[in-house]
Amino acid sequence: MVIDIKEMRELMPSLSISLCGLFLMTMTLHAHLGGEYIKPMHYLFILNSMLCFKNNIELNYADLMSSTVKRSRLNRTPMSTISLIEYVFDSGLNMFFVSIGFSILIGICSNYKNILDILLISDIKKNLLFIISTSAAAFFAGACSCICTFMCVVFCIFISICFNFDSDNILLPIIASLSDYICTISLIYFSESIYVQISNAYPAIIGNTSIFLPKFYYQVFITNSLLIGLIVMLLRVLYTQVEHIPKLKLFGSWSLGLAFTITMVAGHLINTLSLFNPWMGCVIPLFNGIAGSVILIYVGKVTTYISAQEGEDNADVISISSGDNIKLDKYIENPNNVRTLYTLIFTATCLALFACCLLRIFFTAIPTMYVLLFGVLLNVEIILLYYITNIVVFILQSLNMDVSYNIVPILNAVSDLLGICVMYSAMYFIMP
Repeated sequence: MVIDIKEMRELMPSLSISLCGLFLMTMTLHAHLGGEYIKPMHYLFILNSMLCFKNNIELNYADLMSSTVKRSRLNRTPMSTISLIEYVFDSGLNMFFVSIGFSILIGICSNYKNILDILLISDIKKNLLFIISTSAAAFFAGACSCICTFMCVVFCIFISICFNFDSDNILLPIIASLSDYICTISLIYFSESIYVQISNAYPAIIGNTSIFLPKFYYQVFITNSLLIGLIVMLLRVLYTQVEHIPKLKLFGSWSLGLAFTITMVAGHLINTLSLFNPWMGCVIPLFNGIAGSVILIYVGKVTTYISAQEGEDNADVISISSGDNIKLDKYIENPNNVRTLYTLIFTATCLALFACCLLRIFFTAIPTMYVLLFGVLLNVEIILLYYITNIVVFILQSLNMDVSYNIVPILNAVSDLLGICVMYSAMYFIMP
């Protein structure tokens, strides 16, 4: 078995950070999903949609920035570090407001029942109040997630330039986990806080008695809300003042629509399964998060390789048929090879062992068989996703479609659905 040791040294720190972020997200979900203050705020609907639908835009932005920076560093006349960071920042402004717009849209769509009630002229004030409240919670959570992504991308790009790291190895895993974690905790915080505020302000309309909380709690909530609003306004001013903002195509409409459909199916499955088996709702998000973080490394390498080939050869479609000896130059190698697959498997094995230990330490009541299946099936998931990635790339190239902004939404959604099917199928047959 041939494993790239140098790449492993670059992968493990970022993936360890990713694992910690995903595990914190799992613990947060386990502690708050039954909370009485977030249930009326359509929390699960908003969270599922934001984690896979909105965050695809942020992951695409990170992937495009990684590929662009890596290509520029290999150019005969490379850009300066300041110019690269400026380009990443300007492009991030575009990503920020597109992602914020989708966050608000998700918040509105989560109230489809309330909107229907308004059209039927039923409890108009109450339904309108919930629509505004959930949209505000989605806006604040989306802003926090975007700010986190923005800062992480600039920081990771700067680190990769200064210390000569492969940006594909550090950027996407960190973004995938930290963005999910920040989105989860911020949505919980703002959903609970806004619900408490409207319950106290309009107890007759909401139908609840006033909820007593210390005055300090309200002061912190107002301060946080004003701070986020101020940051958004500041970025908006910069967005309007900066000339020649790069017009990045962050997603394809059909690929994002397909990803959204797959995400809805996956979200329905995990919500249904968690009703019968609560541990499924706790383990599967962690399982999908780790598998997604690992496979995104390969996806990042594929998009970098293809975009670099297109830039050098001026070709519309570049094949990535497996070939260990095919190289763009001495720096970028075709990632579709056995060494890459073995490196991903070994990386997933190390993360699986670490995750299993954390599950046993922090969730003592979880059945041992669940932990064992988690560790064994993670490698199965990685192998399946590796070949699915190659198939999707082949299909996109055959249809003469751009791989860079279509593959991330599709793979992110497929990873979630496949993880649910793999875990549930194994548990169903082994532990009926």
